[in-house]
Amino acid sequence: MISPVFFLTTLLPCLIAASDTAGPAKSRTLRPELNAALKNTATNFDRNALLSSPEDWYYDFNSHPNFNSPNGAVINADAATFPAVTGLGSSVALLKLAPCGMLPPHLHPRATNLVTAITGNTTTYMIGENGVAMRTVNLTPMVVTLFPQGSLHMMQNNGMLYFSFPSFPSYQIVKFPGCVCVGMLLTLNAKLDCTPSLLISSLNSDDSGTLNILPSLFSTPPEIINAAFGDGSMNTADMGKSIPPVGTGAIIGSAECKKRCGIDV
Repeated sequence: MISPVFFLTTLLPCLIAASDTAGPAKSRTLRPELNAALKNTATNFDRNALLSSPEDWYYDFNSHPNFNSPNGAVINADAATFPAVTGLGSSVALLKLAPCGMLPPHLHPRATNLVTAITGNTTTYMIGENGVAMRTVNLTPMVVTLFPQGSLHMMQNNGMLYFSFPSFPSYQIVKFPGCVCVGMLLTLNAKLDCTPSLLISSLNSDDSGTLNILPSLFSTPPEIINAAFGDGSMNTADMGKSIPPVGTGAIIGSAECKKRCGIDV
């Protein structure tokens, strides 16, 4: 279990990058008039009349400008980007994490979140409320975890390559590089161990919202932050400037992972 001291001394420095967190975020809503019209329809027949084009019925993650972001990205198919889901209480996000990529501590105020790993090896951390244990889950391919609505959670791509062998009587996960398995010696270069992760996030809201904890915390008055940390001598102004903006939703994570994967940022 990660202690509060670990969080403050290890995870907080992992989030450091030059940035100014001030200023309102730009709206992601692509077709606000269509969203408004869909909310005002009386029947499903009327909804279908508004969604008359074939393009209204799918969303292409590849088309998102952040799809090839070097750190990774959270790409949402929700009411803002995929108006057809407006009012249906459902959305999905593609989570792309570069080697050592991290989704920093955040929560969703309006949705419960189920995350399924497609590729890679990602560790998630979740805290539901004061006094409960932190839940740590290692997401390898076809493993799913749960983040209840409003829970604090984060995740990091560990940059480790996993292979699965579902045809065996017991489902086996074998870690590489350098492993003898199924009578075969497989040797991989250490650099090949640092691979991207791909995950699918499903949410029970078409407008789940995301609140990143550290940028939000450091937008409050300095004296409030000092009191919360129990240290009136903290230079909160300088510390706040080092917190990355929300950006694509993903940043580069721990120093240990970066060293192992030869990442200099």
